[in-house]
Amino acid sequence: MTQHSAERPLNGPQTSGREYTDLSSAEFAVTTELNVTIPLRDGVELLADVHRPAAPGRYPVLVAVSPYPRQIQTSGIPLPIVEAGQSDFFVPRGYVHVIVNERGTAGSGGRWSIFDEQQRRDLYDVVEWAGTRDWSSGHVGMIGVASTPWLSWPPPRLPRRT
Repeated sequence: MTQHSAERPLNGPQTSGREYTDLSSAEFAVTTELNVTIPLRDGVELLADVHRPAAPGRYPVLVAVSPYPRQIQTSGIPLPIVEAGQSDFFVPRGYVHVIVNERGTAGSGGRWSIFDEQQRRDLYDVVEWAGTRDWSSGHVGMIGVASTPWLSWPPPRLPRRT
């Protein structure tokens, strides 16, 4: 597990060139857990990287599920956009960011398929897992570009956690 507090400034492609004056402040240091296993109902395990505020507490969770390697997120490549969303923007503002590799990709178990019922069941299990962790407030949203948004529709529905 690693901990850091640096926030990368947003650049033009990430902000459409606009200057934002009403963004929330970055208040939290970040703890990162790599290669976290997420068990699925059929026994397959997916691998995820979990970026969360270092301070104890329960936080809303942003989940990105993708076939693309989650390691791109921390590779240092100066990409104008990162498929899974910007961990170093959201986490210091009080969100947990869970980046998951789909079944059969980048170390996750099983065999990869696209836009089928298995993928939807996997997504449901991932959201359920994220919503029930000790660091989770139970509020789980989806984030990302490319294939990630397609996987999240329709979204899984979880019972409200009290």
